[in-house]
Amino acid sequence: MKTLAMLVLAISGSITFTVFAQALVIPAGGKSVISEGSVSSFSSGGNADAVVEKVSVIGQHFSEALRITTKAKPKNPWDMQSGTKTASPVKKGDVMLAIISVRALETSDEMGEATAGLVFEKAGAPHTKSLDHTIKVGKEWKQFFIPFIVLESYDAAGAQCNIKYGYMPQTIEVAGISLINYGTSKKLQELPKTIIAIKYQGREPDAAWRKSADERIEKYRKGDLTVTVKDASGKPVNNASVAITMKRHAYHFGAALTAQLLTADSDDGRKYRDIVEANFNKVVLENDLKYGPWEYSKTTKPSESYNISNTFKALQWLKERGILVRGHTFIWGPLDPRFYPKSRGFDLDGGNWEAMKKKHIAHIDEKESATKDYIYEWDVLNHPVATWGDKGRTWETVLGRDFYFELFRHARTLNPNQLLYINEGSDFPGDNEDIRAKYEKLIGDIIAAGAPIDGIGFMSHFGEASLNGMDNIYGLIDRYAKFGLKLQATELDVGTGGDEAGQADYYRDFITMFFSHPSTVGIIMWGFWEGRHWFPERALWRKNWDIKPCGQAWLDLVKLKWWTDVKGATDMNGSIAARGFLGDYEITVTAGGKKKTVRSSLPKDGATVSVTLD
Repeated sequence: MKTLAMLVLAISGSITFTVFAQALVIPAGGKSVISEGSVSSFSSGGNADAVVEKVSVIGQHFSEALRITTKAKPKNPWDMQSGTKTASPVKKGDVMLAIISVRALETSDEMGEATAGLVFEKAGAPHTKSLDHTIKVGKEWKQFFIPFIVLESYDAAGAQCNIKYGYMPQTIEVAGISLINYGTSKKLQELPKTIIAIKYQGREPDAAWRKSADERIEKYRKGDLTVTVKDASGKPVNNASVAITMKRHAYHFGAALTAQLLTADSDDGRKYRDIVEANFNKVVLENDLKYGPWEYSKTTKPSESYNISNTFKALQWLKERGILVRGHTFIWGPLDPRFYPKSRGFDLDGGNWEAMKKKHIAHIDEKESATKDYIYEWDVLNHPVATWGDKGRTWETVLGRDFYFELFRHARTLNPNQLLYINEGSDFPGDNEDIRAKYEKLIGDIIAAGAPIDGIGFMSHFGEASLNGMDNIYGLIDRYAKFGLKLQATELDVGTGGDEAGQADYYRDFITMFFSHPSTVGIIMWGFWEGRHWFPERALWRKNWDIKPCGQAWLDLVKLKWWTDVKGATDMNGSIAARGFLGDYEITVTAGGKKKTVRSSLPKDGATVSVTLD
């Protein structure tokens, strides 16, 4: 038997990430069907936008690896892959164990992860796949054990093992690849399987950061509220019963929504609306206000995914309930054909950038004019430093950085009352220092140019390989707080590979740390229901509307721990004092058979509310 230990600690500089602590045993009796542990037999892939080279490795149980650089994202992940064919026959029903080690050197992914795929398939059409496994990694080597069952019988060279890497611009290294066949001597459940153990700095219940965060929350997120009660003649009323009931946070807690479901006449639509109204004071329409869906929605039926009448019905419903709306988005940085298709007049290879710029500005003007009465703030510039545009191009590379300054100035003229945000991913997840430095520089340049900007958005999509520690999260918030702008987590979701306890803990801890920083103003999740979420595993409510552990963690904070309901009686001076979370309140006073209810807001400087029982 062989024992291969997983990494005990993954550290890059001062950043500590997910820990994999697991020792797996490779059972005896298997036979390798490829050159065990070697990468020499794998093909170069033959794609001009990918570079595959063999490199030496020191300090691991393997001495060489394939370094694979994906320079541009292809249409499909399988358009870029390297493979090797099997050296011996396999039979239908054979139990096999795949082993592979992977790490990321660079990634453009907003979750701070790199992605690889491991495939075992028929070597020819129809490429029947017995294994098609997706792997997420950070900058440290991780080893994966993946058992599977062969679906068809193949002669030698009749099947192949492939590494897929056509996911995004990235550089990964893969090594230690084994494909061991146990025939029918083992059952699938007898083979070792990598289980991702979610750990991150600060998860411990007694972690030191928790006390400091609670102290900051007490200081920055609460205020003093005094209620004084008088009778009709102006005299204080003592021993009056007073109920101080919080109705809504001042801090922005919310989620991404879809206009189609928010307006749907269905059981799911009604449940969706109930949760939105009960739990969120700010939302963002996930796709409805993006360029493509907006234009497409003008000619569709209400039953389709995007329909402009549904968009405005949703906006009106939200406005009637006082729920603020983020506009997403005016413009994308990357010139990606998905956002700027030729069918909409964007000929990215034609080179007439000024004409395309004017076309896009006209779209922004139309959209802003139509929605200005509904939108609280706009993402003026989305993904400004992302590198996954067509041929690596962005609006900046073709028009210069001054175009971004001009864009913010133009946005301010359209509606001086709306807040203007810049929004980017890869800030908090992982260790994307290159992205952070570029984002930081761009923000500084916008401010230096005198262009109006009110806030900085951090998408905050966390994957299982990019769960950053809590002290590092606070340090990164501090790093951007120096600009003196509003800071907001705009697209929060957390993926943990099925570890729901770890997911709940990370949601709880990230939200707590973010809420505790005085420069932050809100936390918006990128969806909340499995039935309408870009990553269903990351949702807070299941498809059947049962709440998940991470959803309960959210509610326990936002609607319980950080919620104020106080009942008491006035003193001899007719007063009662309370300290509560900033927000909107309903105050009900009862005395001498009389009852009166008033509403008030509690700002940071505190408030005194006078109630006269007349």
